[in-house]
Amino acid sequence: MRSKKFLWIANFLLVGLLILSACQPAAPTAEEGSTDAAAEGGEAASADGTVTLRFFALTDEDQLNAWNEMLDAFHQIEDGKYANVEIEFETVPFQEMFPKIESSVAAGLPWDIFQADGPDMKHYGFNKVVMP
Repeated sequence: MRSKKFLWIANFLLVGLLILSACQPAAPTAEEGSTDAAAEGGEAASADGTVTLRFFALTDEDQLNAWNEMLDAFHQIEDGKYANVEIEFETVPFQEMFPKIESSVAAGLPWDIFQADGPDMKHYGFNKVVMP
């Protein structure tokens, strides 16, 4: 019984944090947006045209190697058309993944790409944390 009560309270707080994180101020103007993109850690092009995307995934050496192989193959597409796209990986163990996603979203610091399973993606989509 105590476990169910704790689960309900934790879920209530989690939903509350997601709702609060969705209450962002109005979108900045074009001038403000151009200077804020890099500061927010989102997709930002550097002076040499490099775009860095933040990717949050599980700590798994085999998966990380596979992601890097796919990134290398991506850089080769159409004679290097996308060679300016870099991926900055941040990894955590599975048991720390979902609390880290929730706290980052609540703090307004979401990643450009993150790894999660189906039920969680439905939850994030419903709360407008992810975009299709």
